Amino acid sequence: MSSLMTKIFGPKCSRCHTRRTRNRFRDENICLPCQTQLEAEAEPRMTCPKCGASMTKQIQQSVVYDKCPTCGGVWLDQQELESLAAMAAVSGQASGQAAGVILGMSMPPRHHS
Repeated sequence: MSSLMTKIFGPKCSRCHTRRTRNRFRDENICLPCQTQLEAEAEPRMTCPKCGASMTKQIQQSVVYDKCPTCGGVWLDQQELESLAAMAAVSGQASGQAAGVILGMSMPPRHHS
């Protein structure tokens, strides 16, 4: 049965060993979530422009972004911002609201006085 599963769905990811994939990355069978993680780990770490702390890489919905563990600030590169805008367009949400939902941030409602 395992060889049939491999023929149909591909071999298991050589990193997480759980997902089957036909995706190849660095000459290995790597599933897309693991590939995204590897690419994020290879990116240089940023210094928070607000407080100077070393930012950590976060991944949500395959978007890699930088988040400050000290002040909670978030940095999005142009490509990351465009990916969020595309997701917002598909979901029909306002892009700022969609970005907050996708990145797991709570955004208080805005009240106009």
